[in-house]
Amino acid sequence: MASQSTGFEHAYTEMLGEELVVFGNFASLGKSGHSEASLARTLVVLAYKLSYGQLGENLEVSISRKDLSNLIDIAEENISRFLSAFKAEGLISTKGSRITLLKVNKLITLANEPLLE
Repeated sequence: MASQSTGFEHAYTEMLGEELVVFGNFASLGKSGHSEASLARTLVVLAYKLSYGQLGENLEVSISRKDLSNLIDIAEENISRFLSAFKAEGLISTKGSRITLLKVNKLITLANEPLLE
């Protein structure tokens, strides 16, 4: 029984490690370009990963503004400002650290906007 448990733990650890690498690669995409686009991209990627690859409307992400700030290297004040703008546009709703993506396709469009110079 102990060897089965060790095998399971090893497989689970490998799977988790691979997921973290993939997520890290996606999240690093948020560190370049337009800040609102970076936040939109990060929210969509988080929702996608947390929903096991199923995109649709009303996806939820539980993450603090501070964690978002650290993840995509944008000041926490700007994260709050961008989230407020997304709420005003009807793209998301928030309750505490829970962010519900209401219009995923529009967030994806915003995430793909090029940097304006």
